Amino acid sequence: MPKTLEKQAIEIINIFIQTMQNNSYEKSAKMVVQLMHKSLLNRDKASLDSDTYRYQFKKAQSNAKHYAYPVKVTCIQKLKTTEIGHPSVGTYDKGVEYKLWIAKKSSSQGLPASLVLFFKEGTNEVKLSYVGSL
Repeated sequence: MPKTLEKQAIEIINIFIQTMQNNSYEKSAKMVVQLMHKSLLNRDKASLDSDTYRYQFKKAQSNAKHYAYPVKVTCIQKLKTTEIGHPSVGTYDKGVEYKLWIAKKSSSQGLPASLVLFFKEGTNEVKLSYVGSL
């Protein structure tokens, strides 16, 4: 992963983890909308879609407290994804996804967990595309 992309990814993940650790479930859900890829949002792009909200976001919110802040990236994997979303609902983008594993706090047991970020082709846009592994 190029260092400039890694820096952007770490900034997004740090904001995400800090938001999750310092706010309630409801407040965090509203605050992270700007960090999430539009394919995880409702059609109005103002809130998480119901599946994301009830499943991957819920899991991430309940487990974020176990991860170090600022984050420590332990592994990076480039995924084979070249497209995300669907054109019929206006969420389609071309780009690349990277999976970044982050370490837990020293007081928490267990292995690092991954977050997936999507880098939109031809732009500086970086968005979280999967958070359910925390």
